[in-house]
Amino acid sequence: MSGRGGARNPCGVTFGSPSEVTVRALAADGTVLAEPEHDLVWTRVGGTEQCGGPVTTAPIQLSVP
Repeated sequence: MSGRGGARNPCGVTFGSPSEVTVRALAADGTVLAEPEHDLVWTRVGGTEQCGGPVTTAPIQLSVP
């Protein structure tokens, strides 16, 4: 999974609140089975407007043929 708008760590995981992500499903041989892009809408679920806090977004569904 990759995304835009967050900080990337050495493992390739994006931290922060990216505005979009691409989720990739691979077969055992490395063939890409699905690679959809998803726009994300974040909602704060704790903390304050001034200081921020935890956020959440709707689940992403990945259909693999």
